[in-house]
Amino acid sequence: MATFSIVHVRHNVAGNMYEHVFDLVGPASYTTNGETFDAAAFAQWCPKLSSSGITGNDVSRIVSITAEPSNAGYTIQFYRGNLKLRYYTLAGVEATAATNFVAQGGAGYNRVTVRYGAGVVD
Repeated sequence: MATFSIVHVRHNVAGNMYEHVFDLVGPASYTTNGETFDAAAFAQWCPKLSSSGITGNDVSRIVSITAEPSNAGYTIQFYRGNLKLRYYTLAGVEATAATNFVAQGGAGYNRVTVRYGAGVVD
């Protein structure tokens, strides 16, 4: 179950492609090997998808996910194969278990841009 939250910044539409920009606040207690994506997370990250359930079709619609490093020195990486979101230090080391990103306040969020298509992406 995803334990992070997002704050919508803006969205753009170009043809059948969507772009959603938001600030991501990580979990209060990070799980080693990443936070699991669930249907609610997909619905937040890709609000224009025709379905909000986790299916291969939904994942295939995501063209790219980019994230700015947080002021606290963490970046994120999305793993499609196992539907996980992992946090890493700027040195490339995974965040330790129980890291509290919520307690970092404004320094702990990452600005994230998700680009995805209305149709299935080849």
